Amino acid sequence: MELLKKIDAILGQLKEILSLSNPDTENLKKQIDIIENEELLKLDDEFDDWRGQIYDQ
Repeated sequence: MELLKKIDAILGQLKEILSLSNPDTENLKKQIDIIENEELLKLDDEFDDWRGQIYDQ
């Protein structure tokens, strides 16, 4: 399912961020902001569409 693949991709990004031993703080903040403000919002919209398809049947 495409939605699960996207969730897994975001989790992979977060795990990668957590595994950095010497991260560039400013770059991390930008990456986390993108995940929070763009990717998760898109995912939330897609989830709402998916849920609507299930409940509207």
